[in-house]
Amino acid sequence: MTHVVYLSRGHGHGHVATDVRVVAALRSRGATVELASYGSGLDYCVRRGVTCADLGIDDLHDQGPAAAVRIMAYLRSRRDADVVVAHEVFAAPSLCASLGPPCALLTHWFFAEIGAPDRDRLLAGADPLVLLDFAAAHTVPAELSGRVRFTGPVVEPPTYDRVEARRLLGIPPDEFVAVVTTGAVTAYNRAQVDAVVGLARAAWPIHADRPGRLVVLSGETSVRDPAPYHRAADVVIANATFGTMSALAAAGVPTVAVTGGRNPVDRLHADHFARLGLVTVVGADHPVADVRRAVRDATAGDPAGLGWATPDDVAALILAASPRPAKRSPRAHPATTPPGRHP
Repeated sequence: MTHVVYLSRGHGHGHVATDVRVVAALRSRGATVELASYGSGLDYCVRRGVTCADLGIDDLHDQGPAAAVRIMAYLRSRRDADVVVAHEVFAAPSLCASLGPPCALLTHWFFAEIGAPDRDRLLAGADPLVLLDFAAAHTVPAELSGRVRFTGPVVEPPTYDRVEARRLLGIPPDEFVAVVTTGAVTAYNRAQVDAVVGLARAAWPIHADRPGRLVVLSGETSVRDPAPYHRAADVVIANATFGTMSALAAAGVPTVAVTGGRNPVDRLHADHFARLGLVTVVGADHPVADVRRAVRDATAGDPAGLGWATPDDVAALILAASPRPAKRSPRAHPATTPPGRHP
């Protein structure tokens, strides 16, 4: 049985929301999996009762030397891993090189794409290096050529259609509904989240001659499962994060993606999704009239044929990296770690 140690980046909910689904797919294939995260990633798991160890790293300082020390300590305590998975935990490949197990690194961008090409060396030790995005969205750095496996964005088939979602939420079929969705609110992105919500409220109402409502899913008004709200909406106004745009685009939801936050990766993906006709992009500093027009005119793109991935597709790549389904020896530490914040 293959034993997987899975390191999920915090820094919001986007990474861990994907990872929880990939972990379930790995277990369905017979692997044992230990999931570890920190900060907002750990918080996501705790709120959902998902077993997750705490790496003790701060979201705002998760790529520095102190974080690497924490990751090394955790990996040393899990020396029986057949494969380590690191979702944007960029210190992991070099640490695994010194400890022994192969490291599958998951990401959806290269450092060269955000003006830091020298840092792509952090990706070179991954085996495999998995890009959870469309190949056409990226230029692979020369030093990584031949090492990258593109899967497409990881999405699930829509659970609800528009009619069922509106019935579930008690929304009349003829009401115009705009949904604002921002993802996790952290110290890093709070200003951008406030800008997205503020723009949406300033642009409302969109149709003065038509009954409607504006639903805000952010911070204290967020919900555990936004999917029925997204499917019920005539348009979603979204903070332009990769995971959110992927889910909305794959479900064919008309989406206005608001850029302008501190993370250049978000703009990278928003521009590509816009070129594919999957979202409409506006900047957080755009006039309210531009936002109102974008929301009123937004239409759904065609997600068919773009090469989306399932959690099981990613699980298969991860298990292929394991040298063999190892016979486990008795372990010195518990098989699972109770949910919660603990060393």
